[in-house]
Amino acid sequence: MACFLIDAIGNSFFKGKVFEMNVFFYLPITSEIDARIQGAVEMAIITAGLIASKKSQFIIICLFWFLIDSVFELGQKFSTMFIKFIPDWFASLPFLENTGDYFVRGTFSFSDIAAITIGTIVAYFVLIKTSERRTL
Repeated sequence: MACFLIDAIGNSFFKGKVFEMNVFFYLPITSEIDARIQGAVEMAIITAGLIASKKSQFIIICLFWFLIDSVFELGQKFSTMFIKFIPDWFASLPFLENTGDYFVRGTFSFSDIAAITIGTIVAYFVLIKTSERRTL
């Protein structure tokens, strides 16, 4: 069992033990969906930190990563269809050489889709909450 703890004051992520901090969100999750939620949250927050300057951009970034993650998950379910779109030259490039195997050997799971959805929603609320200006 793993937990995500999000500190609204320090804008920090902690996985595992409970630390003394101002926690506004606590989600117990199983290790099966841990990576999917974490991936969805991390990619959206990193992207928003690099390119977003307005709250309206947060939803676009979160939906973008939801779409990317969902396409890769659905690609595992419909691998024969997705394999047709992978260019042959991917086989000669490092990191892209295993793209076809990802779809063919990967396992589709509805819990992964649910985890991607939860991660996207969590990322959006973290971005909104941590972007609020505070006065000391």
